[in-house]
Amino acid sequence: MQISDNNLREPFEKIDNKIKQVLADDSEDDLVLYLENNIRNLNNIEAYNELGDKLCSLYEWRRGIGKGINQVLESVAKSLENGRVILDTPNLKKANALNVNLLGNCLKRLVNLGYTSSVAKSGKKMEARTENDKKKLKQLNEELNELAIHLNLVMEDVLKQICSQEIDRMYQAVVELFKCHLSHIEKGTNDIAPNIAIRFPDSQLIRVDNKLTFTLCFKAGFAITSGNWQEAVQVERIKRTWYTLWLGKKRITRQNIKLVLAIMQKFPA
Repeated sequence: MQISDNNLREPFEKIDNKIKQVLADDSEDDLVLYLENNIRNLNNIEAYNELGDKLCSLYEWRRGIGKGINQVLESVAKSLENGRVILDTPNLKKANALNVNLLGNCLKRLVNLGYTSSVAKSGKKMEARTENDKKKLKQLNEELNELAIHLNLVMEDVLKQICSQEIDRMYQAVVELFKCHLSHIEKGTNDIAPNIAIRFPDSQLIRVDNKLTFTLCFKAGFAITSGNWQEAVQVERIKRTWYTLWLGKKRITRQNIKLVLAIMQKFPA
């Protein structure tokens, strides 16, 4: 029983020590990779080799979170690039429907403002020379800021759903681990003393209800800056001609260079 206890404790004690080292800046190791390697090593111990992949949720949670984040961001990116809003990925269906609808409406407004395809992907330098252009540029800026706000709400909701699912899977993995541990001890003790018929009663692990919280901060929009450019304008004037001895007049059109104030900005992808 002591040997079995040490075999079960050792990998988790290593993990605990490694976490303390990383938090104290004494190690730069990837904690999740270190966790994965030590959990996998349990399968090399005879008592736990029958578990197979039942413990993988103890280290694969990061992949689940990463996949969920990518699904949401890819849906937003494709909606803008294609000019058609599609927010129907599995993880978005788990999110609050109102927040998803608000995000979708914001994307539609951006599409209607021309923020699609290469503009959404690579950005664009825009000059607003008229009041209408300035109004459109300001509206685009406001909509991008709205996009960041709604994306924050949706992503927080999606991450809560994913993490709740991953915590459930991790709990079940630990339950399986302890069931296997107790079964191994029970078998071992009965092999040593078959006449005693030792049995361990079924027990339930105490579940720690951890509420994970996320603080996300997506930023969008752009600073509007002023600048100058020159443009040619047609100017008409009356001039007396020499060949009429300056008695006759002629209308002459010429180009003057006019300095105009512009609003310019390369807005982000």
